[in-house]
Amino acid sequence: MLDYANRLGQLLSGFTGEHVGEPRVLICLYDNPLLHVDIKFLTLPEFHTRIETPVILFDKSGQLQHALNNSAPTFPFPDYQWIEDRFWIWVHYALLKIGRGEYLEAFDFFGYLRMVVFGPLLDIKNNNLPRGVRKG
Repeated sequence: MLDYANRLGQLLSGFTGEHVGEPRVLICLYDNPLLHVDIKFLTLPEFHTRIETPVILFDKSGQLQHALNNSAPTFPFPDYQWIEDRFWIWVHYALLKIGRGEYLEAFDFFGYLRMVVFGPLLDIKNNNLPRGVRKG
């Protein structure tokens, strides 16, 4: 992945995206101009499953455009029951952290809730979904 990224410009640094749950992404910083670029490495079958429709900059054989033409973006709606089954235990967990003075741990946990519960639910409520995806 780094070898490929090096061919695209003056790569200063790059690392994979395990920390955001996506090891297929290479997060890069280029120079001249200073630019942050995420490069996602997918197989052709993986390209059919997506949450948005990307802009294709280079498609020598037309296979990527064909994949886009024969698939549709789908938003990964949260499993409401999964959230409900856990929510009050999560609240209790956070309150215990606060009660013990473990404020940074509680703060971290609120970030988790924001990413996994509140953010996706607010996106759905406000119809803030990727282009071409509608609320069901």
